Amino acid sequence: MAKIALLIGVSEYKLGLNPLPAAVRDVEALQKVLLNPAIGGFAESDVVVLKNPDRQTMEEAIETLFTGRSRDDLVLLFFSGHGIKDDAGKLFLATCGTRKTPQGELIRATAVQSSFIQDSMSRSRSKRQVVILDSCFSGAFANGLPAKDGGTIDIRSQLGGEGRAVLTSSSSTQYSFEDKGSELSLYTRFLIEGLETGAADTNKDEAVSVHELHEYVSGKVKEIKPELRPEFFVIREGFTIRLTKVPAIDPQQRYRRKVTEFINYRGEISSINRRSLNIIKNDLQLDEIDTQAIEHEILEPIRLQFTNNLHEYELAFGDVIQNNENPSDLEREDLGKLQQTLVLRNEDTRAIELKVQAHLQAYRQHLQEYEEVFRQALKLEYPLSDSKGVELQQVRQKLALKEADIESIEAKVTAEMEAYYRHLEQYKQIFIEAIHQEYPLSDAKRHELLQQQENLDLSDLDVSSIEAEITTEIETYQQKLGQYQQAFLSTTQAKYLPTGPIRKQLQQTWQTLGLTEADVKAIESPIIAQINLYQQNLEQYEKEFDSAVQKQYPLSEAERNELTQLKLTLNLGDDDVTAIESPIKAAIEKHLHKLQQYEEAFLEAFQHEFPLTEENSQDLERLQQVLEISKEDAAKIKERVININNVPPDVPPDVPPDVPPDVLIRPNSRFSPIPLNQMITKLQLLFSSINTLISRNPKLILGIIGMGIASIAVVRILPILHQCPKQTGDFISEGEDILDYSKPSAKIQGAEYFAQCNYQKALSRFKDAWQSDKLDPETLIYLNNALLEAKQAEYYTIAVAVSIPHQNISVDDSRAKEMLRGVAQLQTEINLGLFDVKDQFVKDFPGQGVLNGKTINGKGLKVIITNDENDKSKAKQRAEALSKLPEILGVVGHYPSEMTVATVDIYDRENLVLISPGSTTQELTEYPRKNFLRTVFSVEQQSPAIAKFLQEKSIKKAVSFYSEGSPFSDSFYKSFRNFFKQSPFYGTVAKVNEFNLRKPNFDEKKAIQELRRQEEITATEIGLLLFPDTIGNAQNNAIKLIKLNDGQNWVIGSWGLRSPNTLKQVDNLQPFQKFLIPVPWDSLTSPNQDFLKDVKNLWGTASVNAITALSYDATLALTKALEKENNPTRINIIEQLKAPNFSVDGGATGTIEFNPDNGDRKNPSVEFVHIVECRKENFDFAFVPIKYSTAKDAGLTCLNSTKKPPSP
Repeated sequence: MAKIALLIGVSEYKLGLNPLPAAVRDVEALQKVLLNPAIGGFAESDVVVLKNPDRQTMEEAIETLFTGRSRDDLVLLFFSGHGIKDDAGKLFLATCGTRKTPQGELIRATAVQSSFIQDSMSRSRSKRQVVILDSCFSGAFANGLPAKDGGTIDIRSQLGGEGRAVLTSSSSTQYSFEDKGSELSLYTRFLIEGLETGAADTNKDEAVSVHELHEYVSGKVKEIKPELRPEFFVIREGFTIRLTKVPAIDPQQRYRRKVTEFINYRGEISSINRRSLNIIKNDLQLDEIDTQAIEHEILEPIRLQFTNNLHEYELAFGDVIQNNENPSDLEREDLGKLQQTLVLRNEDTRAIELKVQAHLQAYRQHLQEYEEVFRQALKLEYPLSDSKGVELQQVRQKLALKEADIESIEAKVTAEMEAYYRHLEQYKQIFIEAIHQEYPLSDAKRHELLQQQENLDLSDLDVSSIEAEITTEIETYQQKLGQYQQAFLSTTQAKYLPTGPIRKQLQQTWQTLGLTEADVKAIESPIIAQINLYQQNLEQYEKEFDSAVQKQYPLSEAERNELTQLKLTLNLGDDDVTAIESPIKAAIEKHLHKLQQYEEAFLEAFQHEFPLTEENSQDLERLQQVLEISKEDAAKIKERVININNVPPDVPPDVPPDVPPDVLIRPNSRFSPIPLNQMITKLQLLFSSINTLISRNPKLILGIIGMGIASIAVVRILPILHQCPKQTGDFISEGEDILDYSKPSAKIQGAEYFAQCNYQKALSRFKDAWQSDKLDPETLIYLNNALLEAKQAEYYTIAVAVSIPHQNISVDDSRAKEMLRGVAQLQTEINLGLFDVKDQFVKDFPGQGVLNGKTINGKGLKVIITNDENDKSKAKQRAEALSKLPEILGVVGHYPSEMTVATVDIYDRENLVLISPGSTTQELTEYPRKNFLRTVFSVEQQSPAIAKFLQEKSIKKAVSFYSEGSPFSDSFYKSFRNFFKQSPFYGTVAKVNEFNLRKPNFDEKKAIQELRRQEEITATEIGLLLFPDTIGNAQNNAIKLIKLNDGQNWVIGSWGLRSPNTLKQVDNLQPFQKFLIPVPWDSLTSPNQDFLKDVKNLWGTASVNAITALSYDATLALTKALEKENNPTRINIIEQLKAPNFSVDGGATGTIEFNPDNGDRKNPSVEFVHIVECRKENFDFAFVPIKYSTAKDAGLTCLNSTKKPPSP
């Protein structure tokens, strides 16, 4: 009689089956028990172990196991691994190569079918066959334990047979589990324990039968996992098959039995019983480690069962008090019965009940907390965004709420909020009707609205938000009406009816503004009526004037007085009267002047030789045609000259002997001798230029009817006559006035010489001034201008408009200097290209030898500076004066949006292009002017970057502080508010009562208090947006607000706050830790490193900000437009800049291109900067791009700072 065993463990599988690490350890543990002579008694050669076999190996081993056995042999097959069923319910044992299809179906050829095992067993002669399967039939998981594959199968039919015993770790419909805390699977662990300790020998016959083994293991498994039911199937004598012997009872076994006697129902040992066990332990000579292990093994299942019983009672009690905190008598009776069934005492259940009640109370508080959080979320945005949904999911997980409770709360709150929003919409309609009836609202109407608010149960904050939104819309519409009225008045000047392109432009304007035709008609009708009346008066005056000059010219004093009285009666403006009289008078004077020119020419020829030579006759005929004189008038002139000079002299006595015979000498003339043919050529050129200018700009036709204005057309062909001494004190200077606060003596003397047109001395003194201050851009511009005049070079002229408050010398003028620095940089580069390096005039000239000269088609660049004093009325005066200077072809400026908006239409009327390096207002995007462009980004172009940053910081609400009434600030607030509420941001931008940074008595403490109250209401972080204008104290108020916030909220400021003024007020970095500014350019990330090198070469420092770079680019764009025209005029320069293909490479900030529709820069850069500690120059802090955490990261060289670091 032999005992043979095959132990198979499969722990590794292909994809689709979970690994079972314990399977291999199971067979190793069983092998050890079977080979133990005192227990299993199996011969080592008769115990075969297969680890992770493939199908063929496994089937061969199984067939070998059952083949060639005698009747009395004991054959044992043990398998630990996945058990799988197919669609027919047949059992398969998985091998290491077992796979499933993508649909989860078993590929049967990769597993061992149970029928194969049954066939092998049936053909065996052995009548003592034992099969132990530690597997299940599902691949799912349960209660945190990795499960083996399962399914429902019929074990009896597939593995039953005479003299057979089959033990399974679970029923055919259950999972079998691996225990994560054990080396072995749950079933095998207790199987080994029962055999190894002899604990499975329940009848004490010193042997363990398969039945006893099953009973022991089954009991142990159920203690750990009550729901599992290991099963046992026997055929005939299989019930009594003995597997192993029981080892002799050792001291540990005796101690085990005593422990079983001394434990209570909780799995605890009392202090008295502990004394008894200590005595027994000493008698048996057991050490502490062994006894503790025995106690743990015995007590742990009992404790686990007790714990499960407590949990069962806890669940039952929780169900009872879920709806009623005090259980009824009947419920108490049922709980008592359950307590008895679970073998629990009163003190056990009392502790449970207190725990459940406390948990329930806490849970209800969590429900209330979530309800409030969900309500606040809906107040901020409805419907909820995906990001907000993720936030709420995190809250739900943190509070551990049930799905049903969550659904109930959300349904309830959503219904409430939808009703609340309906009430808000209802109030909105009521408010709209009210303000349509009267605006502003009366006290009585306001009282009615307050009553409606109370009836609808609406909060003050929501009502204020609704009213502010509607009021803003109305005020915005009113502003648009006002803008259109201003545009209509500006275009028509209340004098001329709009026709053709002008009418089309006006239509585009009101359609862009979103006005209704009815409102437009209401605006235009009274103005058109006024225009019609004015036009009638103009026609009347023109008729009277024409009649008067027909009678007599020039007019007598009496006739002039009559016409003056008629002008006053008809209420006509001087300009309009001049516009009527000028073409009539000009036509008369022009004709008379032509006749006089012809008469002088004929007289000169007549005096030189008479009869006239054929050549002179032909020249006179050509002159007659050029002057457009009729033959009749020419004949009368000839006749009159001949009659006055009865006999022509041979040679005029006053003609010098060396004058050629074809030279015209005018008697008593101030002009030099001019050959007749040259005079005709010059006149032809002059008229050709006039005709060219008229064809390009028909509006100028009235202005050039008279011959006197013709010099506009040839302003760059003939030299300009300079007025000396030059006018000073008008805040417009090419060198005669010092406009900034820097007034060294050499500079003052240079200005005095320049005013007297002594350009060489002015050049010398400006050079001296430059040597004393090589950072003064005004000096450099005047130095350039003096050089051009001293050398009598040809040049083009532009202007730059800066803002220096002249009445307040304490005001920072750094922005003006930075603008001038950019213009002066390019002017110097251009003018250096005009002269030879050896020229004495350019000796020691700034940039000589380090800058590359680059002229504008061989011409230089003159720059006129004007100071608008940061005052809108003065800005308009300066713009009017600049526009009247015909030599100016373009203007760089202004920096503040307020000054830009105030002057742009003035320049527009004179066809003078305005390129701003600083104005970002949205107004000039929405209502574009043909003459306006900018190199800086617009408000709208900054909004995406700001919104994205807030989104990254999970900020859904922002509060804006800005300068009310400022074109820049107002447009920034409105533009960003509209952008931020759109997808994917769905944010809101609000304002507190104390929002106006321009207020003289702005209260930053009150503003922060209001902000904190809003944060309490919304229960969310709020971002701060600061958009101060550059007028007054707005920027200083913004800095006070940043300091008082003390780094608590993220703060985003407008570009104007990136200034020395901000750095001067930073004394501690802490309040500015969360302060960012979007800027259009930064030298640390500049795309044009050559520009930075040129800056350092010229100014001696690499420190340059965006204003300088953008001013340089504005000037560069203007000069490139000049370069593209052979005869530049204001009109064709605008046409060049607005051309769709206009593009300039090599700009300081990159390629320069403009949107032809609105003048905005294409694809402007936007990046954020923040403040870092860096003691440099006059400051202890510096601005750097946010990608640099410190000044060191940014590559800045800093001294040791005296400032204290921010508190941790």
